[in-house]
Amino acid sequence: MAESVNSVDPTDEVDIEDEMLEATLLTEALLKQEQLDDEHILEQVQDNDRKKRKRMYICDFCEYSSTNSYHIKRHRNSLHMGIRYPCDLCNFSSPDKTTLKRHKLNKHEGVRYPCDQCEFSSTSTNNLKIHRQAKHEGVTYPCSQCDKVLTTTSGLKLHIRSVHEGQRFQCDQCEYAGSQLSSLNAHTKAIHEGLLYPCCLCEYQSSDKSTLRCHVKIVHEGIRYPCDQCDFKATRPIGLKMHKKSRHK
Repeated sequence: MAESVNSVDPTDEVDIEDEMLEATLLTEALLKQEQLDDEHILEQVQDNDRKKRKRMYICDFCEYSSTNSYHIKRHRNSLHMGIRYPCDLCNFSSPDKTTLKRHKLNKHEGVRYPCDQCEFSSTSTNNLKIHRQAKHEGVTYPCSQCDKVLTTTSGLKLHIRSVHEGQRFQCDQCEYAGSQLSSLNAHTKAIHEGLLYPCCLCEYQSSDKSTLRCHVKIVHEGIRYPCDQCDFKATRPIGLKMHKKSRHK
């Protein structure tokens, strides 16, 4: 009797299953290869980012270096080329336009950025962010070589360079050497250029604006930082911190 036209050879079904299995395995292999390629590309991007972050920019005139090219440009223009941008409303001058703009907003327009969790207010959004992270979120950066704890990564790097690596900024007019470039600049202005900031309430003078502000708060405004465990009152936050560490721990 003749075989039916519609009958299917069992070997054909096996071949179809093998082809489907082979196609599935091939698809999985291609997907896996694409995933590996994507991971490789991601690793390359991350590696390039790490290299960029570690790249150091060196000043052409001195040994100052930074991972930020903007900081190098600002340093060179201010310290070596004497470029300043004066404020048209007071005697302030800045090494860059951005700082001058921020000065006008803060000093002459009264722009402040208040914290929504305490009475603190800042002259910049970045400082407000640092305050929130340090005071309200507990974000700190401990030094791996001592007990010092900093609130910013830049502060930690500066601490390591000045305290543990002994980096100093040497004055070219005397034997003074500062642990920070800002300290050297303040020394140069006060000692060699005679620039002092007088207190408007007494005869006190300071070579540094922040020290003058601290003087006004302590002497003329009577600001104190009380200890919550005894009757001690400090004139500065660091004094209160040292008191607690030595007396209550």
